[in-house]
Amino acid sequence: MLRRSVRRFALSISCLTVIYTATILIMDYQDGSRIQRNVSRKAQSGAKVSGVKRDSLENMQGIVVDGDRVFQKVLHRPSSSQNYFIAPNRIFHLDLKGAAPKMGYLLKLVPFIKQIGATGIMIEYEDMFPFTGKLSGVKAGNAYTLDELRRFLRAIQTHNLDIIPLVQTVGHLEYILKYPNFSKYREEERYPQVICLTDEGAVDLVQEALRQILNLHKDFAMKYFHIGADEVFQIGRCEKDRSYMVNNNVDTEFLLLRHIARISKFVKAQVPNKKVNVLIWHDMLVNLQAQNVLKHGLSNLVEPVVWNYMENLDDQLLPDFWQRLSSMFSYVWGASAYKVEFWKMQSADGPDQYASNVQHYLNNHISWLKQMNEHHSKFKQFRGIIVTGWQRFDHFAIICEIIPVGLLSAAVNMAVLKNGQYDFEVMRSVSQSLKCSSVLYFDKNSSPFIPQCSFPGVHVFHAVQTLHSTINSVEEQVFNDYQVRGWIARFNEKHLYTQAWYLDQVLYKVKSFLREMEVCEQNIKTEMQTVFYNDTVAEFVYVYVKPTLKRLEELSQRIDKLSELRIFPRRPFAVQEF
Repeated sequence: MLRRSVRRFALSISCLTVIYTATILIMDYQDGSRIQRNVSRKAQSGAKVSGVKRDSLENMQGIVVDGDRVFQKVLHRPSSSQNYFIAPNRIFHLDLKGAAPKMGYLLKLVPFIKQIGATGIMIEYEDMFPFTGKLSGVKAGNAYTLDELRRFLRAIQTHNLDIIPLVQTVGHLEYILKYPNFSKYREEERYPQVICLTDEGAVDLVQEALRQILNLHKDFAMKYFHIGADEVFQIGRCEKDRSYMVNNNVDTEFLLLRHIARISKFVKAQVPNKKVNVLIWHDMLVNLQAQNVLKHGLSNLVEPVVWNYMENLDDQLLPDFWQRLSSMFSYVWGASAYKVEFWKMQSADGPDQYASNVQHYLNNHISWLKQMNEHHSKFKQFRGIIVTGWQRFDHFAIICEIIPVGLLSAAVNMAVLKNGQYDFEVMRSVSQSLKCSSVLYFDKNSSPFIPQCSFPGVHVFHAVQTLHSTINSVEEQVFNDYQVRGWIARFNEKHLYTQAWYLDQVLYKVKSFLREMEVCEQNIKTEMQTVFYNDTVAEFVYVYVKPTLKRLEELSQRIDKLSELRIFPRRPFAVQEF
């Protein structure tokens, strides 16, 4: 019906001599629903839709006209048999690992996080915390000062946002274990990831990090504290662990549960005047024996945070998973992603994803709505959802999608979580909140429509998106060009053998893109320096700008060299070792 109606509308417009290019797009969601949407491109004649026709269209099955674009109002909504579940806690994850913004930017970020519908901020300090004493050597050279962090925490509290510190306490301790004086505390000598769980010196290091961070936070409201504990790839490998297991007739599962219980009790004991609930990533708990989890008292000590960043969670989080989890824990959280973490999907983002791909994350959040609607009643309370966004995949990985690049996605997905659905009104509200020139539009079947908006670091966002678009164009139009691949290859340069006519066809294009990339590089440097320290800017340019620039420069030089040729050698060429 919608398809026929929109076609009638397009026909009526053409009769008024207004030519529109209209495309019906089908959106499939995990609940099996299909959404048809008409995306009208701007009128070639420049004429406007008449008021009568606009009203008629808006009366057809919830169609909304915004400027020259047409939307269906409801894009995703739980079935009528379901009640909307609105996550009571919507937490914005702030990862400071290796690409921490300047404090001035963070202070601007706080009101924005409140504005988009978050109820709290989870802060992952890692080496940006100003550790002292035995840990003074692990802090980054540009770590924040305690005074800076107090200003930041006061700003968060002033905006009535919850503060949740995140401190890794089992694995992902590379920022400590990478140093020679602490390498003896590794679970396995080769990997600076996990501490030896029964080594008192190793446990003391973790407790010292907790003690210093908790000491800062004790002056601020704190209902939750996250102890990490995900991706613990080595357990029971160090000599002390092996001896402990033999002497006490226990296994690696016991070691992990014992350590988690010990750390959870330590956190609570450090702030006895606060009722702090300890959060933990779920992945190391889910395959443990339920009776062992209960035996160690974890059901009363921790609340699991189920992290999954896929587009279709029905394939990942099966009903028996939730049933099993609810048999061990009364409280549970979810964790989605607003940037970076879609690396396990086919054709997905990865550790070198630096540009925003909002549709991926939107699909993840829509799928989380479905999961929460279906399974929240299994628990005493489904506390909420942490919207994650790492700066890099781990301590040693390269920088990826930086904070300003992910903020548009964060705004859209926080609004989806706050409203319990994704529809035109939600998108219109987000667009107004961000002062966008028109309504944002995302669809997995087409390029996103991203108008001019306003948010902290928006110029960084545009500089990075422009870079991404330019690099894609260079790959498609230059490096994949058949003339370049066939007549300007390394072999041609080596033997001074080419077809000059083809050189002339691509010379201007190569030089033009080289200039574009140089402009991109300068824009990236200029805009990023307003948000980040120089080391972050330099890393981003080195990783994402320089490789394409260098390839273009080499290709340009190759063309110049080959263009000088007038005489060419006889074949066969001299054979060298293969």
